[in-house]
Order: sequence, then structure tokens, then C-alpha cells
Amino acid sequence: MPLSPYNSSHENYRAFQEYSTNNDNIVAFTGAGTSVIPGIPVWKAFLKRLNEVVNTDLDLDVLLNEGKVEEAAEQIYNSLPDPAYFYQGINQLIQEDQRAFSTDIHAAIWTVFDRVLTTNYDRCYEFAMDLRHRMWTARGLSAEPFEWQELPTLNFDEFASPEKRLAYLHGRTGSENLILRDIDYKKYYPSCNSGAHADPCNELENFLYKVIEKYSLVFIGFSLDDKNFVETFENCRAQIAAKLAGTPELKEFQARKHFIFLRNDDVKDYINTMDLYEANLNVNQVLDARILKRKEGDPDRLTFGINHRNAYTKAALSPEDCFKLDELYKTLMAHQQKIDRLQKLNVLDIRLTGSDFKSIVDLLLQSGRVDGTADAIGIDSI
Repeated sequence: MPLSPYNSSHENYRAFQEYSTNNDNIVAFTGAGTSVIPGIPVWKAFLKRLNEVVNTDLDLDVLLNEGKVEEAAEQIYNSLPDPAYFYQGINQLIQEDQRAFSTDIHAAIWTVFDRVLTTNYDRCYEFAMDLRHRMWTARGLSAEPFEWQELPTLNFDEFASPEKRLAYLHGRTGSENLILRDIDYKKYYPSCNSGAHADPCNELENFLYKVIEKYSLVFIGFSLDDKNFVETFENCRAQIAAKLAGTPELKEFQARKHFIFLRNDDVKDYINTMDLYEANLNVNQVLDARILKRKEGDPDRLTFGINHRNAYTKAALSPEDCFKLDELYKTLMAHQQKIDRLQKLNVLDIRLTGSDFKSIVDLLLQSGRVDGTADAIGIDSI
């Protein structure tokens, strides 16, 4: 998958513009990134704050540094004398850390999309809709119908109605039906965790199956690194294709595009000299030892050579430099895996310049549907 710069001439951008002109066929799928602007921390920081709010003495650094957010949540839950404290803590955390109830990105999403799916617990989309309605009524217009629904009762027919609709896939603040702990994922994603929960619930996966069958998804602030969702996405696509085998609808389904907003260099399949300089590595030494090689046709992009670790000794690299190169290699492989995943799921990347959500709102502005600007905020979590 080629990197797609943020401009109107790129094929991925043009495809998004074409899809976004018909909002009956697209759904916004939003994640933790869209809650950063209001002030709610993303998952690792969220768990650290939750640990503070509920006053445990747990040391979660090892788990969180390894990306084991679900296991860290499980430890917090199990350490509390009353399970209700866990959910009270989540509600309190969101209330304490939320600086704004909605932002331009939430308003922009409602302007372009009639249907929004979110894995977030906060109510920012509800607040944004309330503000939208107040603006309409102030102009003498009737507010459009709007309803939300939450896990575990997800009704696809209601979601697919012509009005504005919001579905909290992983639960909503104020409820104890939240997906955060490892056991929660096993309960609500049973096909990904066969036999791992004594009382599995199929509501979420059945709902997602129908959404994926009908709509193109546009991922905003959602990294597509959630292994349970990705596996469900893959399984649903395979099951739908099998059901449609031999019908004219199969070709249409397989050709359907999905989209994801990413930073311009957030998932790149190369290393450049700036990466080496930032790691304080000697560029010439690394290239001369054939640890890295220049990509054919693009000398500014570097990739690791064959059997590159064996070249560390030949280059007489220090243990510190070997570690730095290994970290760059792991990052590059993770990026490549994500690029491969996007291709497999038929998800086109829309790359953004800069480091704030204003780029997303600007892009939506170019669809001719949104007025306004966005707050500046980092989008490293996307």
C-alpha cells in the first residue's frame, strides 16, 4: 500500500470523497483518539489514572509497558473490595479529566455521518448532538431525530434507520456493561475467544456482522490494533463472502472500500535518515555494513538488509547501538503488519499532515459539509 499524502489528487482521498457524498452507505467508527481533545486520556494513561482514582497500591507499569491494558484493568478490578468501585472510578475519571463536552471533531463527524459507532464510554457525541439541535432550534428549524443505544442491547434495524444514530459498542459511562477487562473481551467477542467465558454474549458480534455487511466504515481515532475487533472484522467479511458466493452481490461486497485516518508518517514501511539521527546512530556506518539498504527507486527510504543482525558484529556496533537498531526493526515490522492488515481488510489510508485533529476537520470541510475549525491536539494514539 503506497503512502497517501494529504492532498485531493491522491486516489485514496478521491475515493473517500466519492463515498462521503452518500452518507447512507458510510458509518463513522471512532475510538479513543476522538476523546483526547475533551481531555480523556488514551488507554495506558487511562488505566494509570483509574488506578489512582480508585486508590489501589498496584504497580501496573510492567503490564502497561507491554501493552497489556486488559490485564491491567483486570488487576484493578480484582483488587477492589466492591466491583461497583471499578465502574464508579471510570465515571469519576471521565468527569474529572473531561475538559470539554464536545469539540469540532465531534460536530464535524455528525455533519458528514448519519451513523456513528464508538468504542468510547464518554458522551461527547451526545453533547455535540445537543449543541447541534440547539443551533437548529435557534434558527427556527426542527431538531432532527436522534437516538443512542449501548452494549449489550444493540439493535441493528434501529441503527440503520434514516435518522441520526449512535451506538456505544463497548459500553457507555454510567453502566457496568463496559468492555475493558480481559474477561469482558472474552464475553463479548466469543468467536475470538472460544470457550474462554462461561456466559458468552453474541450481541456485539452479531451487530457488527450486519454493520460490516451493509456499510463502509471510516475509522477516526481508532488504531485498528484491537485484536478482538480486527479478528471479528476479518471473520465477518469471510462469512459474508461465503454467504454471497455465486451471487452478483459478492463482487460488490468485495469491492467495497473502508477508510482510516492516519498521520502522514504514523505507519510507514521504511526508515529514513532522520530516524537514524534521532536515535543517535551513524548513518554511514549502518549503510556501509549493509544493515540497512536504500529502497529501489527511492534512496531516501531505507529498509533492513537480509540477515541484518549478523552485520552488527562486522560493523563493530556497541550494545547500545544494536539495541537501538533492534527497536527500529520492531517498529518497522509492526508498521508493515498494520499495512498488510489494512490491505487485507480493504481499508484505504487517508494520511494527514501536521499533528492535530484540525487536519481531519479540514478534510471533512473539503467534502462541503462542515463549517468551523478544530482544536489543536496530538493524535499519536490514532
